[in-house]
Amino acid sequence: MDESSIGIVTGIQPLTDSSLIIRWLSRDFGRVDTVAKGARKPKSSFAGLLDLYYLCEFAMVRGKHSQLHTLKEVQLIEPREGLSRDFQWLRQAAYAADFIRVTTEHDTPIPEFFELLSGFLSVLPSRPPSPLNILAFEWRALDLLGLSPPMNSPRITEDVRILADWLGRTEWQSLDPAQAPPGAADFAKRLGVFMERHMEHQPKHRAEALLV
Repeated sequence: MDESSIGIVTGIQPLTDSSLIIRWLSRDFGRVDTVAKGARKPKSSFAGLLDLYYLCEFAMVRGKHSQLHTLKEVQLIEPREGLSRDFQWLRQAAYAADFIRVTTEHDTPIPEFFELLSGFLSVLPSRPPSPLNILAFEWRALDLLGLSPPMNSPRITEDVRILADWLGRTEWQSLDPAQAPPGAADFAKRLGVFMERHMEHQPKHRAEALLV
């Protein structure tokens, strides 16, 4: 039986000469992998509908004996082509997708993470690349994971506390780096140390995503 959801394409991998594995972060199923049969053929029904970070409505049939499901239908909602105009936007998008991949379970509904990634990807092309986008994403993701770093240590400056609050509560479209409180470098360092100590798996390429 077909099941449908809205999802973000987070990975594409060749499977055969004619087929692709499409990895999704979906609103209803969480992280799922699907086989797009015939997607590499020029006249495929999937042509032009599947690329990294595209937002789509898709239908799939679950695999009976594996976590690799069969993709049946795709309708493109938002291509997010603006991300391709700057390599750093793509780098930050890849880091965010990898963060979710290593910290969440496969085939487990996680709508909050879908909303988090959707908001993050929507804001990236709207302004020059900034490490604050990554810091806001990490701070909110850690909160969803129940791993929010404590802010009551005497070693944490008031600037860092104010910045953490701003990153956590400000709407994505209002996260203007020009309006950000000070303390980003200190906050990034402390957040990195915290994640190294308390996260079982680490997403790759954080330094590159932070522009350092």
